Amino acid sequence: MYLRFEHPYILFLILFSVFAFIVFKINLRKYFIGTVVHFCRNGKERNLFLLKKNITAVFFLMAWCFAVIGTAGPLSGNKIGLIRKSGSEIIFVFDVSRSMLVSDILPSRLTAASFCAKNILDGLGGIPCGAVLVKGSAVLSVPLTTDYTSLYSLISSLSPGLVTSPGSGLADGLSTAFSSFSKDRDNASFVILFSDGDETAGDLTKAAFRLREKNIALIVVGTGTEEGKEINIYANGEKTEMKLTALNENLLQSAVVSAGGKSSYFRITDAAVATQIISVVSPDDSGTILVSGSKPVSRRPEFFALALFCFIGGISAGVYWRKS
Repeated sequence: MYLRFEHPYILFLILFSVFAFIVFKINLRKYFIGTVVHFCRNGKERNLFLLKKNITAVFFLMAWCFAVIGTAGPLSGNKIGLIRKSGSEIIFVFDVSRSMLVSDILPSRLTAASFCAKNILDGLGGIPCGAVLVKGSAVLSVPLTTDYTSLYSLISSLSPGLVTSPGSGLADGLSTAFSSFSKDRDNASFVILFSDGDETAGDLTKAAFRLREKNIALIVVGTGTEEGKEINIYANGEKTEMKLTALNENLLQSAVVSAGGKSSYFRITDAAVATQIISVVSPDDSGTILVSGSKPVSRRPEFFALALFCFIGGISAGVYWRKS
């Protein structure tokens, strides 16, 4: 069982047990030479006496060691529960593939995503935010910042031309967002993905599970309609081959389930979708936010129980030996 400790410096108190054992052995030797030799009738009785004394001492020393370990706050394993974090961090991930230009949501999916993201920013009140653009590959366009000027500028100019690689690699977008958060953070972390779910490369569900392992919540805004609309698969317009592209809600919702915790799915056509997302990602009046995640399990009760067992064992052994 791998243990880590809340207060590891307390473990130095275990060294007192070594000192106590040395003192015990010295005193036992003096007692043995001065008294026991005269009262024990033979070598067998003397050896039995020493064994009893040593067993009693070991019980007390073990009780001390277990009590020290328990006081140091041993932690082992993880359990799912609610964790209070100090503030939030958000990475927006914008799918800028050509399917986002479809106008089944007027004037287009990408414009609707831009409008919704601006409304979210307006209500965040200075929470650190960044932005990732994803098409065939992903690019961190704006690192985490509380100065929203660059974010507003990027969101206002969203276009497939901002990323040159073709296709739609949403999994790469989540991976880039994952690596863009502050290291050793104590903030609640959120990825807000705007996409129609038209993935051509990678595995969005697996990428979402990686977020779950790091207690990063995934907020997905499904941008499009189930009916969809046709788009010319040739970007240059030299040829015409129309393809129906619709909102892949099953994929996006599967990613949310895989991410777990406080992850949520919204449609961009939902009423007050920006307000709902703000309520999910914003800290409360105390500046903290309660999120779901894994946290280490305290093993204090087990070690204190062991300490009590050994202490009672030492007392019981001493009483038994005296009666004997």
